[in-house]
Amino acid sequence: MIFQTVVNFDRSSFPFIPTYLPCSHSCSYSFTIGIGGIIFWDHSKLNKTKNSMGVGEFLSSKANNEWILSEREREEWEMQNFREGEIQEMIDIYINKGLTLEDATIVIKTMAKYEDFFVDIMMQQELELQVPESNHVEQSMKEGFVMFCSFAFFGAMPLLGYVIIPLLFPDLEPTYLFKSACVVTALVLFLLGSIKSNFSRSNWFLSGMETLLLGGTCATVAFVIGSFVNGLLDEDQ
Repeated sequence: MIFQTVVNFDRSSFPFIPTYLPCSHSCSYSFTIGIGGIIFWDHSKLNKTKNSMGVGEFLSSKANNEWILSEREREEWEMQNFREGEIQEMIDIYINKGLTLEDATIVIKTMAKYEDFFVDIMMQQELELQVPESNHVEQSMKEGFVMFCSFAFFGAMPLLGYVIIPLLFPDLEPTYLFKSACVVTALVLFLLGSIKSNFSRSNWFLSGMETLLLGGTCATVAFVIGSFVNGLLDEDQ
């Protein structure tokens, strides 16, 4: 579960895109809608994103587990109806992994005495699938909740520049607020990647730079496209 949390937190760098981009796009006409309008717009988009991602994570995880269990039922049926054929398939797999015919036969026939255990081994070795636990629905709900919290927390980071800095510097121009949102986004992206390195053997600096560059590239491309479309609309008006 800890690893899943980190993975979701790493994936949650993408809410910077739906919140950072409205921040950046709104900067061009913030004099019209005001800072409050920017915050309301971005907060609404963040709410929609975190809800859809949380529910989507739950449904996709649950559907994947249900598919794996259906594959297990199929393997179990094959084991009951074509036992020798399934045993021979597993012997061939172990031979391909380097065991001799004699050793592979001993190992497989010994495991085949314990049918439930053997079916799980078949799932791992033959289909490369990990059978979920009996409480997989609860685990899927936890994964969805973690994704929801990840998007809610990290997705709100670009808004900090529009909330905290105006309180400290009320006369600051909107352009500087946008720049502060960029800085906050870059710092948190780097921090997120650095934290991820604790769960792998990658260098913390390189991992942070990787997340920063990937997230920054996505935001930059989307911002350029949005600015281009906005310019076309302004010309039409």
